Amino acid sequence: MSERRTAQVAAGADTEPVARLANDFAAVGRQEAASLRDDTLSTLAGAASGTALLVAGGVAAALAVAMASTSVLRTLETRLSPRWAAAVLSAGYLGVAAGTVTAGVRELRAAGGGAERLTDQATSQLSLLGHRFTGQLRRAYRPRANA
Repeated sequence: MSERRTAQVAAGADTEPVARLANDFAAVGRQEAASLRDDTLSTLAGAASGTALLVAGGVAAALAVAMASTSVLRTLETRLSPRWAAAVLSAGYLGVAAGTVTAGVRELRAAGGGAERLTDQATSQLSLLGHRFTGQLRRAYRPRANA
């Protein structure tokens, strides 16, 4: 052992184990960072492809609904006048929309917390908007006394 090394050991300043420990920690940190990066990139790649497939499926579903709507309208037009056929189809869409929105609101309220508060606020604002709109419609179509 060299004199310098002997003096360090004698003084209790043996820094080699500390340096080895620091190097080991750094190596483990680099390995974990690389592993985390690889996991994140593989997850993002899977999520990106899954998202792209969901978007493509959504577009295909929208096209299918549009074609089905056209088919239903043409079928209704064989039995009803075009105006009545459009009215029946519109009423059907309105019913489906109302049911879907009602189910969504029910689910959001059941979720509780911020979703429930946000749903209650949106419902309140939409209700006020609906009352204003119907009030304006009533005034616009109210028969005039002097007419």
